[in-house]
Amino acid sequence: MNLLGPRADALKAEMQTDSRVVKASLSSFLPVPSSRSRTVIAAEGDPEGKSAPSIQIWTVDHDYIGTLEMSVAAGRDFSEDMPTDADAVILNQAAVRHFRFDAPLGQRVVVYDIGPDGRTFIGQPLTVIGVVEDFNFESLRHKVEPLVLRLGQSRGRLILRVRGDAAAGTIAALRRKWSEFAPGEPFEYFFLDDRFDRIYDSELRIGRIFGTFAGLAVIIGCLGLFGLAAFSAARRTREIGIHKVFGATVADIVRLLVREYALLVVLANVIAWPVAYVWMSGWLRDFAYRTGIGWAAFAGTGLATLAIALITVGFHSVRAASASPAETLKYE
Repeated sequence: MNLLGPRADALKAEMQTDSRVVKASLSSFLPVPSSRSRTVIAAEGDPEGKSAPSIQIWTVDHDYIGTLEMSVAAGRDFSEDMPTDADAVILNQAAVRHFRFDAPLGQRVVVYDIGPDGRTFIGQPLTVIGVVEDFNFESLRHKVEPLVLRLGQSRGRLILRVRGDAAAGTIAALRRKWSEFAPGEPFEYFFLDDRFDRIYDSELRIGRIFGTFAGLAVIIGCLGLFGLAAFSAARRTREIGIHKVFGATVADIVRLLVREYALLVVLANVIAWPVAYVWMSGWLRDFAYRTGIGWAAFAGTGLATLAIALITVGFHSVRAASASPAETLKYE
């Protein structure tokens, strides 16, 4: 988009005439890992401002916040009707905490830059006119950093918010317009949700791998239980016949055969739960924003494994318990 120069604004205006385009913005900065800019910014009057750590500052246009549907928590968005917005900024909530503003609206921050001599700092004071709610522009492994949005020319990307049912048609229209504005130049585009997905590629891949191996483990475990139950039922055939002769019902015999496996499954869960908790807690510690590990997850897993085991063992147990005592007592 940079190759269009001033014509990028014309392309944006042209695309906004399309009824399928809800909103459009020009900026090199996206709320996903992409191009970034860090600058030393401090609250006005801070005696140590020049030595403050650098924070994110993004150059955006008047339509950026509306296009990306960011929530304005306080104050207002940039407005083309307000020429003074050229010297204004909008902070995210993390930046408000960073600058320790109790009432951020109307406060001034100073953006420092290196002077012409390469040694001195030049400070440009800017007024805070709004605050947007925090949003993750990096992986959830990182906390939301302080962010400052300021008006300026940044034509690296044309950002379009289109109707959900009109994406294909809008892309085709944009392709035609691009060929008119930049003939011979390649046309490239992507969807923002795809970029969000790419942030968590490793987590999704790990989830698929663990899901596959967990499924295989369950199948192998069921096969093992099935074979063990068949062997146990065959080995105790005469015992089952004696129980039936003395008046035991099918339910009594099934309960007898299943009980030992149920105890083994419960014991296995008791051993596995602490190991799983420690491992999962360690993995979640890598995330700045994470969910807790409640008891319900372990209880649900325990009930599921117990149900699978009982269903697997129950087939042979019912079959053995239903056999005629006359046949089972003759079994060798």
